[in-house]
Amino acid sequence: MKRDDVSRCLKAASENGFLGHEFPAVIFHDFRNMHERLSLLRKALPDPFRHTVAIKANPVLGVLKSVVSAGFGLEAASLEEVALARAAGCPGKGIVYNSPAKTSQDLRMAVEWGVVINVDNLQEFERLAEIAEKQAPVEPVFLRVNPLVGKGSISTTSVASSDSKFGFPVTDVPLIQNLFRDHSWLKGLHVHTGSQGYKIVDLVGGYRRVLDLKLAIDGACGQGRVSHLNIGGGLPFNYRNEDGAVIADWAKMLRLELKELFGLECVYTELGRVVHASAGWAASRVEYVKQTGDHKTAVVHLGADCFLRPVYRPNDWSHRLDVFDADFVQKKSPESEPWSIAGPLCFGEDYLARRSPMTTIAENDVIVIHDVGAYTFSMWSRHCSRGMPVILGYEEAGGPLTVLKKKETLEDIVQFWS
Repeated sequence: MKRDDVSRCLKAASENGFLGHEFPAVIFHDFRNMHERLSLLRKALPDPFRHTVAIKANPVLGVLKSVVSAGFGLEAASLEEVALARAAGCPGKGIVYNSPAKTSQDLRMAVEWGVVINVDNLQEFERLAEIAEKQAPVEPVFLRVNPLVGKGSISTTSVASSDSKFGFPVTDVPLIQNLFRDHSWLKGLHVHTGSQGYKIVDLVGGYRRVLDLKLAIDGACGQGRVSHLNIGGGLPFNYRNEDGAVIADWAKMLRLELKELFGLECVYTELGRVVHASAGWAASRVEYVKQTGDHKTAVVHLGADCFLRPVYRPNDWSHRLDVFDADFVQKKSPESEPWSIAGPLCFGEDYLARRSPMTTIAENDVIVIHDVGAYTFSMWSRHCSRGMPVILGYEEAGGPLTVLKKKETLEDIVQFWS
């Protein structure tokens, strides 16, 4: 994001009373950026692809409504997220429901609401089959398959190893063939290798294994028995220099390596991070500046409450930081010095940066954190019971701001724990 755009947004927030001593931190969502990503996705992979966007990446209702209004579906990882998708106006067949822990009641409600279900395991399948005797689930129903391609470079977000809690092993061919043979409403296979930590070629390798499984099912149950595929999400996002090319690169490799995909009736996707990450950014006023020996620290109002992964796993996750002065002009210096950016929580490792080269920081400066639109505030931690900051949306930098989520008050926190 251009620094002048950041400056205009910060000034607009301040002028509207959303950034100051009563609002020491604010999160922004750039709708134009998000819709550019969605347009790239639709252009790169048109029909037969049906794109859904992962709610868990960014569950703000105003954001979800904007995604749905652009003609995209939503992927839900819990019944609560299904409820969010419905509240966003997403039709049932536009909602893909994932979860490894669906209860029988969850499944009954999903069938009643007419959402697309990805079945995680055999016991869940048996529960759904029992429900289907009274009310057929909306088609297609997908069977989640673990492609067994191993862990990526970030083990905590990898779900394709032999010890993964997700899905049917791709090697369980006879069992899966029997399920397709006995249940006509089962139409598709679902695969998700992992989120971040995999190269595109690794993801494509997982798709290939599931396409080979499709051929085995078709051979046993009839040509075209598997008419749908869901290839999940997990495209890698470059937090250091994101240029959006990953969507085009992914589509190009699919066309080169997996031509069979384009002959299917429908191929679902479930992207989240590459749609939302660069659309979000956050700002916090510097509350204090401390120096102990040569160690300089700036204390801000966002830390592990909003940035669980970067704080707890800094070698796997990071965000670009910039410094703006109290008048919202970016500070630039030909010389940098090591600064630590400390969050507000009451434990010793709550740092957004440790001894990172930055320009000189002063009290009331503003620290801007880039690429926070996915898997940040959606993972908000209640440690120390810090309230979430206001989330603002905009179409043009410096233009009108929309409150997407109000700042939590003291009363809100008391009510939350009551």
